[in-house]
Amino acid sequence: MLIQNFKNSTTEPNLEVKYTAYTRREFSAGGGVHVVADSEAPDLVLIGQVTSVVIPTLAFTLQGTLESRVTVRVDASVEDARTKKVVWRQGATASSEFFVTNDLQFNRILQLRALEQAGRLIAEDLATRFLSFLESGAGAGRAGGPIPK
Repeated sequence: MLIQNFKNSTTEPNLEVKYTAYTRREFSAGGGVHVVADSEAPDLVLIGQVTSVVIPTLAFTLQGTLESRVTVRVDASVEDARTKKVVWRQGATASSEFFVTNDLQFNRILQLRALEQAGRLIAEDLATRFLSFLESGAGAGRAGGPIPK
């Protein structure tokens, strides 16, 4: 399987790079899929897109925010590399909370860490769901063949 670089439809910079890396790592670690480099010919191609980032306040006082949450949505699909037919489609959402301090720069670091944690959770969720799809027989390859690359 080739995992293409994700697209980022949000205003949050560089999520596509991190989320692509997390997804490649999770799919490789899962054991059911062989992730290939761009130069190799894959059987399947995963296409992902970061579609939204929402950062609501969870706890606050009259003086300001005490705790926030990042919630990220990613949509992914897997296509047959030869026919371009979508064989699997899945959306995934994950959240991570962080406490807010009086230091704006430190708050941004905490927010970035929460975005990274959400990305790792999304990658794990997508890999688990795709592996379940393969194991269910629905994605066992054409004509009952081996699990695709």
